[in-house]
Amino acid sequence: MPVVLLASFPNSRIKTRKPTTVADTIGFTLPTGVVTPIIAADANRTYLTVRNTDLLNDVVYGYRNTITQGTGLATDGFLIKAGESVDIDSPQQIFALQSSGGNILLTLDRGQG
Repeated sequence: MPVVLLASFPNSRIKTRKPTTVADTIGFTLPTGVVTPIIAADANRTYLTVRNTDLLNDVVYGYRNTITQGTGLATDGFLIKAGESVDIDSPQQIFALQSSGGNILLTLDRGQG
């Protein structure tokens, strides 16, 4: 059997983080049909969990203000299904969109260090 040597590169996506010193939970009402910034960019953010509290309607989130909500592959963004949550590992500004016909309450758990 031939000997195969693999190169080892440092993972550029792994970044050391400061410990979380402040954490809070906020409620955010997401209007219908409007791409809305739900949290500003923050280089000191250590974690962010976005929870869709609506039990019937989905929400789409993304990093640009041009996200769209469609069906299947027509959605330009990341889906948060009804009643579910997602952990977002990015310090960027986050935008969200929903088209249910009524406002949806999102809860944002965030930490800063």
